[in-house]
Amino acid sequence: MGRITQAANMFRKLGVERKDVIAFVMPNLPETHWVIWGGEAAGIVFAINPLLEPPLILDLLSTANAKWLVTIGPTLGSDIWEKVATVAARVPSLEGILTVHPSKYVRGATGVFLTAWAKLRTPGRLAHLKVLDFNNECNKHDAEKLGFAPPSADSTASYFCTGGTTGVPKIAVRTHRTERANALH
Repeated sequence: MGRITQAANMFRKLGVERKDVIAFVMPNLPETHWVIWGGEAAGIVFAINPLLEPPLILDLLSTANAKWLVTIGPTLGSDIWEKVATVAARVPSLEGILTVHPSKYVRGATGVFLTAWAKLRTPGRLAHLKVLDFNNECNKHDAEKLGFAPPSADSTASYFCTGGTTGVPKIAVRTHRTERANALH
């Protein structure tokens, strides 16, 4: 709960307000959950499938008017960073990128090497966008309580892509009330 609270406070400090969108393109990591729950407390969270191709990622980020994007940094064996890096600077609403380095979960010397390798390849800026380390930024914020009023039941919590019959994702809007109802059933 503390890390979720830190993430929420971090997003607010980065300028995310209730109607702003935090998109993420990530595999399932602990940070993914902190982004979802902390991001929904601060604004609107938008999950984008990391298997999508760059043009579709660009369209989704632009359509949702994403303000911040959370993704993994350069990672051996994954092309997620490369996909995101090719499109992020072309999203007019985007202010910055927060990176997560999954190599930190690899133990021993291999983990140390992979983490160092990833951080050396993660730029501090990508065109006009700030590129910040998600965990370092979270560490700067209060883990005990939100620094702002929590969302109401009718506040938008998240956007989700639906497949539909066209094969092109469409964005579905979910409120906090809807998410609570789903969790209860």
